[in-house]
Amino acid sequence: MLSVLLVVVFTGSRGAVIASLVVLSLYFIIYVKLNHLLLLYSLLGATVSLCVARFLDFHFLTEAILGLLAYVSWDSINHSDSIGLRQQLILNGFRSLKSTYGLGIGGGADLKMQQIYNNTYYGNHADNLILSMHNFWVELLVNGGAIFFLLFVVWYLMMIHKLHYISKHSYDNRLQYFASSSCLALIGFSLAAISASSVIYFFPMWLLFGFSIATINNYLRMEAK
Repeated sequence: MLSVLLVVVFTGSRGAVIASLVVLSLYFIIYVKLNHLLLLYSLLGATVSLCVARFLDFHFLTEAILGLLAYVSWDSINHSDSIGLRQQLILNGFRSLKSTYGLGIGGGADLKMQQIYNNTYYGNHADNLILSMHNFWVELLVNGGAIFFLLFVVWYLMMIHKLHYISKHSYDNRLQYFASSSCLALIGFSLAAISASSVIYFFPMWLLFGFSIATINNYLRMEAK
């Protein structure tokens, strides 16, 4: 676990770091029992926190969260940093979604849409046009429309809920482990997916979905016996 966390820290991805910290926090709150392992995990978390503090400025972490959540007008976006660029990409997407009355512009059409707007140059460099949405959830909403997005979010939340239930009520230790790890992975992925340019073609995401569904189905089969 420590090696994975160190890799996340050294990537410098603020979204991935935030997601990792959330997953670690939920792990301690939900799954760690008060035993001798608690001290070990606490020391582990402290070590990782020191690494984050050393190599990343927490100001940029909070800036990333507040910058993406804050309302930004078309004229006040700062294209000189990655946050401003992401805001422009999202605003372009919302504008296109509105033009379709919430029905969506179609799968993969966001790339062409950003190309038409032609205003997502990183650092205002004319030779550096960014087309990917850089937000998995907004990408689903803009491409698939409001109805598809709502159905996907409900399915995603139900899967997290079922995995958490299995982790607490299953009598099979391996199934408990698979369910708890998949539950935390889905929660962390929902946050980390905002940082990547696009995760539609990210094979580990589909492996996570498939493994989570298989874990739920295995639990249902065991309960049916």
